Amino acid sequence: MTQPIYRAVSIDDEHKIRQVLRIKVERHCPLIQWVGEADGVESGHELIQREKPDIVFLDISMGDGTGFDFLKNHIDPDFEVIFITGYGEHAIEALRANAVDYLMKPIQTEELIIAVSNAVKRRLKRIKTPKSTPQESNRSKRIVVSSEEGMEFVWEDDITHVEGWEKYTRIHRTSGPVLLSSYNIGHYRAQLNEQEFFQVHKSHLVHRNHISGYLNQGYVLLKGGDQVPVSRRKRQAFLEWIQA
Repeated sequence: MTQPIYRAVSIDDEHKIRQVLRIKVERHCPLIQWVGEADGVESGHELIQREKPDIVFLDISMGDGTGFDFLKNHIDPDFEVIFITGYGEHAIEALRANAVDYLMKPIQTEELIIAVSNAVKRRLKRIKTPKSTPQESNRSKRIVVSSEEGMEFVWEDDITHVEGWEKYTRIHRTSGPVLLSSYNIGHYRAQLNEQEFFQVHKSHLVHRNHISGYLNQGYVLLKGGDQVPVSRRKRQAFLEWIQA
């Protein structure tokens, strides 16, 4: 069976970057068809209307605006976004924009291949799955987990619970090791979807989908076997939340 071809464009004001990106995509991403380029926000809008791409490689800082300015005119885009940028400080904004990935210049081939693969998977899922409501779409996003070593992007659905630990935070996941962040638990409470996460204790947040039970002594049972304490003043609110 012939695999589908996904159409890709680049919106970047640096011609050399667009050229290098096109060569790498054509050489290493066989499912991608390169269909066009633009050098700014306005020309990017025209390109999107003309080519109807599946994947957009989007620069952040351009002559007539930013990649985020571009996305303001595409509130519910019918394409996946991979940011290509020379600036590392916009990673959180990129994730809030629901970008597939955030690649730094100069573009590393291995990182590009992974980003494109993830974009194709998301594109395929988008085609197969009916559009959700805005409330539902907010339930599947990534957050930035910052540590002394750098940053890691983590899907909300992969987080079983979040644990405040001294001045740090432990992020427990269904896959991969526990992540230790240099930010406190309040930082993550503000980022996580409050419909999916509940703060059962001053030092613990739990994800609804990973709860398997509750003990009357005041403990949440998680599917992986962990037990998380529920403070007395939170118990009634937690029980109402989990049964809603």
